[in-house]
Amino acid sequence: MAMKNITKDFIIQKTFEIISQEGFLSITVRQIAREAGVNVSAINYHFGSKDALLQEAILVFLEKTREVFSVLDDQNLEPKERLHVLLSHFAEHIVHYPGFLKTIVGTILRGGEPPAVAVMTITGLKQKLFDLLKTWWDKPDDEINSALVQMFSAILFPTIMGEKVKDLYNVPYSDPAFRRQYIEQLLDRFGVGRHDY
Repeated sequence: MAMKNITKDFIIQKTFEIISQEGFLSITVRQIAREAGVNVSAINYHFGSKDALLQEAILVFLEKTREVFSVLDDQNLEPKERLHVLLSHFAEHIVHYPGFLKTIVGTILRGGEPPAVAVMTITGLKQKLFDLLKTWWDKPDDEINSALVQMFSAILFPTIMGEKVKDLYNVPYSDPAFRRQYIEQLLDRFGVGRHDY
């Protein structure tokens, strides 16, 4: 039984790694099997289908994302500091998984629906962040929602663009030191830089 779980977990991990870089629209069971060093029947045995395996990998990604957002619950930090830590950690988190991001955005752009579990997770996290901003921003809800779109767009766009953002805008977003500076500038624009708390 333990060996079965190790194999299953290893297959999920390899699938997660492939999706993180390439997305999941063109991934094949044979590709996963090759990367995991197992045969196709092992994938079918453990998951029943490619879609079930992809759902497992999506859950891993969403759990990692929830962990990043857990700072919103840290009552030892001031609300503005929680936002600062969240956006810094989120930028570092998401840059490692461009395939997930590109696939979700691509699905939406083609008129499809992203996985329901992703929508539920993102909606819940967005609400927590909205509630955090409400603790100090005396702004109408639509302005807070607009600020959230702007903050996350500023992080997601360069992640989706990858090295093209450097070619087009001379923004070396893949460089961790630059990314930290970029997030500081973003937060300063919203009045939540390090000097604001």
